[in-house]
Amino acid sequence: MPALLRDNESLDSHWEELVYSEATFLAGGHKAQAASTAKALKQLDAVQGGQRAAWRREIVAQALVDFADEDLDEGVEQLGRDLLHLEAGNRKASRFKQYFKTAVSAVTRLGLESQIPVVEAMVVTLGRETEKQLKEHAKTLLGFIKRGKEAVDERRTAAAERGAHRAQEIIRFVDDINALRTSQHAEITLEAAKAGKPRDYADRFFRRQTRTARPVPGEVKPTPT
Repeated sequence: MPALLRDNESLDSHWEELVYSEATFLAGGHKAQAASTAKALKQLDAVQGGQRAAWRREIVAQALVDFADEDLDEGVEQLGRDLLHLEAGNRKASRFKQYFKTAVSAVTRLGLESQIPVVEAMVVTLGRETEKQLKEHAKTLLGFIKRGKEAVDERRTAAAERGAHRAQEIIRFVDDINALRTSQHAEITLEAAKAGKPRDYADRFFRRQTRTARPVPGEVKPTPT
């Protein structure tokens, strides 16, 4: 029986298995099995295309998250600098502590998704400030927050799409291929029996992880030393 393909293995490895079998089917004159394998390879191309599209969307989404995170970090750092200037460099001033209980870096080292609610609270407080400079910070940070939320939402959607593609396309495809390979093996085994060929004849059309030499009648294996 051919080895079962696993859905947690790469589609490239499945492509190799199918290419190998197609070539051996053609070499052995089994045109029907070669044709069904060629059809499976075309289906695999489509599944791989969908997988790459899902991967691309997720990578792009993560890139936008990272970019938005950098923007928000810079906005927070600039707010910290301006607050320190207004408070004459006094990091213990009550107003500075209102925004940054410890260090500015305690906020900027948060991931985007965790940082957004923290900065949203800052924006509310900035809206009550009297200095125009601080009110401008509120507008700037709101813009960064909006883009950050959009990026985070897209990342969630992209991750869900990748999971859906795996469940709906990849797992189903691997199940179908395993069923096809089992049927092909059975068909060739039946043909081989009618033709008086060796019982393991059908095995040669499916790649094996390791191949051992056929025993030669009368051959004595050397004793390991």
